[in-house]
Amino acid sequence: MAPSKNLSSKNSSLSKTTLTSPLKKEKKSSSQKQIFIGKEIAISGSFTNCDKPAPHNQIAGWIRAHGGTFVEEVSPNTTHLICSLPDFKSKPKQVKRALSLGRSCAIVSFDWLVDCLIRVKKTCRPVKPYSLKDVVKRLNKVRLEAEKLESQFKAAVETALNFSPLRCNAVYYDDTGFEYKVELRRESREEKIVREKYTLFIFQSICKPHTHMFGAKYTSSKHRHTSYHRESSSPRLFHEAFDDFKVFFKDKTGLEWDHRLEEQGNTEKFIYRPPAAGKAVGQLPYGYVRPAPKVVYRKPTVEDAEEEAEEDGHVEIEEWKPAEEGGKGNPGN
Repeated sequence: MAPSKNLSSKNSSLSKTTLTSPLKKEKKSSSQKQIFIGKEIAISGSFTNCDKPAPHNQIAGWIRAHGGTFVEEVSPNTTHLICSLPDFKSKPKQVKRALSLGRSCAIVSFDWLVDCLIRVKKTCRPVKPYSLKDVVKRLNKVRLEAEKLESQFKAAVETALNFSPLRCNAVYYDDTGFEYKVELRRESREEKIVREKYTLFIFQSICKPHTHMFGAKYTSSKHRHTSYHRESSSPRLFHEAFDDFKVFFKDKTGLEWDHRLEEQGNTEKFIYRPPAAGKAVGQLPYGYVRPAPKVVYRKPTVEDAEEEAEEDGHVEIEEWKPAEEGGKGNPGN
């Protein structure tokens, strides 16, 4: 009978171990990484998490579970204020207190808290990418860029309407992405400097089959009135409108359109500035290679020194000498 007692005691001890081990594992897994130790965090505004409202008491629980201190009101010891964008713009009491603390209290978006907690490796993330001050700056920059593009678009529409009152044309883009809106400029000196500009367009009809039309707009600092030039008032095929464009371009610049990237010799004509390297320049003859920009070394002048001194506060001009005397000379030679 003794062996049966030993067996029963072994079974009972085995059952105890199998019952207690899952509890230990569950207790261990329930502990959270203490990433907010030493942080005092307040909140302002309404938030959502996974398209559901995130109450303030729930957010407070997340903060406390990860070692942080949650406070209802911003105090001198507050390190972070989690704030919604509407609250940051309206500046309630919480936001004003946080702003008065300066850099010691970071005003961050709700995304900062989410990213701290949901990453594979939980950590208290840097506040710079989540700073609402920077967010507002980025939004203002985007708004200004959008307003600029909108004004450019309205100006282009107005120009198109002057050429075509039927509102059925748009500026033509070729297969390379080049916009046929080409600017030619010229400066001349009479009693004062006169700046002139031609803007050449090729328009394409919105409706199909596409028709095309060439036109040019002229402005001058000498005359307030803007004038427009149209070779033909009737719709044309593309090669006809393109021929009109090339003839007008050569008449004003002295260059063939296919040679538009070459250096322009006659300075009395209008000057065409090609797009910067890497941008679309339009279709070119087969095998054409764009010439490298010519770099010319010139002797620094007093005016150069004054301009650089205004920017840097100090400038030293190296004495220019011909190459025969051991100087730099002209790199273009």
